[in-house]
Amino acid sequence: MNEVKSPNTWTLRGRLTDDARSNARKQGAGNITNFRLAVNQPVFIGGEIDSRENYFNVTVYDADKADVAAALQKGDKVEVIGLAQLRKSEWTDRDSGEPRERWNMELHVTEGFSEFAVTLLESKAAAKDPEPAE
Repeated sequence: MNEVKSPNTWTLRGRLTDDARSNARKQGAGNITNFRLAVNQPVFIGGEIDSRENYFNVTVYDADKADVAAALQKGDKVEVIGLAQLRKSEWTDRDSGEPRERWNMELHVTEGFSEFAVTLLESKAAAKDPEPAE
């Protein structure tokens, strides 16, 4: 099979805000896995470096190859590389009147695009339950 390279890839690194969820596709062709990623972005405010969190809803198609949902839990640090379709939603919070925004990222992971991946960088579960020293 020929490998297809896409010039439109995105890389995000962040932590899951909840456990990943997976659902079977209607046509039976793999799974769709969803999770939300918190990504820190450095910003300069008054000459000081601060951090702002951005949240991305990530959808991984054909995720059955790596069983993404079973491997990812709340707090895990992951790197996501994929063909991204970004959609931005903006609204005003009813209670506070503050403007809000949300980015939705659809990540397509298929056999033809080998550079697309969801990689676990640091497991929150492994940090909680370290292996006993011998």
